[in-house]
Amino acid sequence: MTTTNTTIETIEELTQHPRNRPQVIFCDWHGVLCQKPYWHSITDNPEHPLHAILTGELDRLFTSGNREGRDWMCGTRSARDILTALTVHHPDFDLEQLLVQLAHDIADMPVDQSLLHALRRARTSAIVVLATDNIAEFTTAFRAAKLSRAVRPPQPGSFADAASTFDDILSSSESGVLKSENPQAFFGPWLAKTGWSFTDALLIDDRADNCTAFERLAGATVTWNPANNTAHKRISPQ
Repeated sequence: MTTTNTTIETIEELTQHPRNRPQVIFCDWHGVLCQKPYWHSITDNPEHPLHAILTGELDRLFTSGNREGRDWMCGTRSARDILTALTVHHPDFDLEQLLVQLAHDIADMPVDQSLLHALRRARTSAIVVLATDNIAEFTTAFRAAKLSRAVRPPQPGSFADAASTFDDILSSSESGVLKSENPQAFFGPWLAKTGWSFTDALLIDDRADNCTAFERLAGATVTWNPANNTAHKRISPQ
């Protein structure tokens, strides 16, 4: 069954459904909870001397089929590796400063508050897991932010606040595969470990290929479209 609705209404309708309510909710990060790229303090500032270079380089790395970008997302290259390769053409790059700025900008990523609140409400009846094709630097920062909650409460709306909303994280930098490439390898081990299956799970993602791959394994999906605040959902017949 497929329907279209506003994004938050769709998620809340599914999580409260008496028959098809998911036991596990996987939610994507980039394009769903957050729209900002890495080094967004630079890419958002046209006056920054590295604006054009980093914006162009990120576009190149994350063009579909780019091997370097995939390797970075899948944990076989690091941010240091990526920046070291860039210094061949841009020897004036301050590599260490850019690594510091990357960490700062990840920790300063803004999140969709309405979705975050909906996910918190969903946790009363489901496990909520961040499922993201993402770099190791992000994954490490996310885990650290989640642990920091035990030391001090996070600021509302912060990256740490988002991290505290989730029960766990699945990242391509740890699984070594992207969601669309091999959803069984990405999601399967976690589902098996926790005693759930794809039929118990819902994926919220902005990419149609990720949703299609998840649906092929009998999972339910919500395809997120932040541009017009609508969501397309597909639930497997029970």
